[in-house]
Amino acid sequence: VFLLQRSDSNFKKNIELQKKWKNFVIWQVPNFPWFGVRLNGVAFMMFGFLKLVWERRLYQVVHSNQMYSPALLGILAKIFLRKKLIVKVTAGGLLGEVKALKTLPFFRIRKQLFKKIDTVLALNTQIADEVRFDLKVPANKIIIFPNSVDIPAQQWRLRPNRQCFHLIYTGRISTEKSLKTVLEGLHYLGDLSRPIKFVIMGEEFKERKALAELKKLAATLAPQFEVIFIPPEQNITNNYLEADLFILPSISEGMSNSLLEAMAAGLPVLVSDIEANRFVVRDQDNGLIFKTGDAYDLSEKLRSLATDYFAQGILLNRLGQNARNHMVRVFSKDTVAQSLLRIYYEKPKGDCHP
Repeated sequence: VFLLQRSDSNFKKNIELQKKWKNFVIWQVPNFPWFGVRLNGVAFMMFGFLKLVWERRLYQVVHSNQMYSPALLGILAKIFLRKKLIVKVTAGGLLGEVKALKTLPFFRIRKQLFKKIDTVLALNTQIADEVRFDLKVPANKIIIFPNSVDIPAQQWRLRPNRQCFHLIYTGRISTEKSLKTVLEGLHYLGDLSRPIKFVIMGEEFKERKALAELKKLAATLAPQFEVIFIPPEQNITNNYLEADLFILPSISEGMSNSLLEAMAAGLPVLVSDIEANRFVVRDQDNGLIFKTGDAYDLSEKLRSLATDYFAQGILLNRLGQNARNHMVRVFSKDTVAQSLLRIYYEKPKGDCHP
């Protein structure tokens, strides 16, 4: 496996992976952050294509993540080097790749070029529909293909001595995560005398800042509710094992890796009613779903879970066990990797339209 990557902040992390894994080589492409996003993308395509040409005998398949410059680079390899091209689309909806592409120059030309792609991997059905209807990629070239997750050896268990209901969110702190919905929901639980602790773990996203507003809201909550902001940690599994419920209130997602990690640990989850979450969570079976952006509905779901928590915890235990079972069966890295290998070995599909 050859990873073509800019020499950015992720480069050092992947160098460590190269030391651990056999048959994994990183091809470095210069990074020019002072160029700006678009010119840097052009530079990535130019230097990346030169590398792909030079090393053309070493690989047969190009797998591009995202429909921006990586996909266009892959299309060049498809046209001029006759390599099979697979492109993964990682975000949909309001902040998705397709919506962003419509604002970029030469969108019509891009749309024509995208038809050259052999296979598009879409994280969920919403993204698949956007690729099919907005980018006009033939339906027979689109596969709904999820992210994967490591299944930890340890599994979440409800603590016997339950004094405080411990909620956790992990991920980017930004407006589309709608974390204020959780804090507003806690306001509706002001009559609940039992303590609730909400841990928000992550870094603020500079383009869509939300931290200052969240801290203001947290300061207005009843004294039995505690909100803690902490930076991300390396071993996230321990944080899931110490919590009692994972919350994901997003208004837009591709497929949340944090959600998969929490469920893999067996932690019960409460998520917003968006397509990306419904693809993973079955309401009342392996998690609970609340109306997106509806703080009152979220509070009612929290109330029922808190009541269960301070009683026998039957619902939480069932949701957590079902969540872990679902991750093992469908989203484990072994399962997803085998599916991806089959796609790599398949012959390219024709260009027939749906």
